[in-house]
Amino acid sequence: MTQLLEVCERVTLHAHQTLHTPNSKIDYVYFPINSVIALSLTTDQKSIETGLIGNDGMLGITLFLGVDVAPCNAFVQIEGEAYRMPATQFLELVDKSNIFRTILSRYILVLMNRLALAVGCHHFHPTEKRLAYLILVIHDNTHSKHMNITQALFSNLLGVRRVSISEVASQLQQKMAIKYSRGKITILDIPLLVAEACSCYNAYHRYYHHINDLTAQIE
Repeated sequence: MTQLLEVCERVTLHAHQTLHTPNSKIDYVYFPINSVIALSLTTDQKSIETGLIGNDGMLGITLFLGVDVAPCNAFVQIEGEAYRMPATQFLELVDKSNIFRTILSRYILVLMNRLALAVGCHHFHPTEKRLAYLILVIHDNTHSKHMNITQALFSNLLGVRRVSISEVASQLQQKMAIKYSRGKITILDIPLLVAEACSCYNAYHRYYHHINDLTAQIE
């Protein structure tokens, strides 16, 4: 949308940069280009990552729902660029544009689908396949086969121990799908990694592209 880009500024997001904190007022919304934003919650004094936002989404969707405070921590996991828009201008565009409201509503549908898949994935799919799925999602968001990401983040996102991440990453490396060293992953064979990933990867893409095609028809 031309209107959207006109009121955005292109910014560089740095690794570990904090964008939102719980219950803080949302001053800006972000649309990642090749960066990845991680969301986290603190429960019983323990922090756990609850999701990632890449170039298929935005940070600050709660503004669209009438809530102007952040529900959780948001920090930059993988540095890169993003479009940033002041919250006030975002809300003005929401008021003015039916198309923009439709796009945001459909993005919420995509989020709901992703959450539903995550529940089933956590219960039914082995860690190796879930890790392959997560690596592919990060690749799709950054357009890079190289990623610096900690075992702790993978552990929290997948709900398993760090040692399990090391074990399954080593298995994917033995299959020549990735090259793995602590904190660094390089994808060696994307088709092979897709084959090793759980069915959630293809399921998510089918739904995302279905919604995206519907959205393209109104633009």
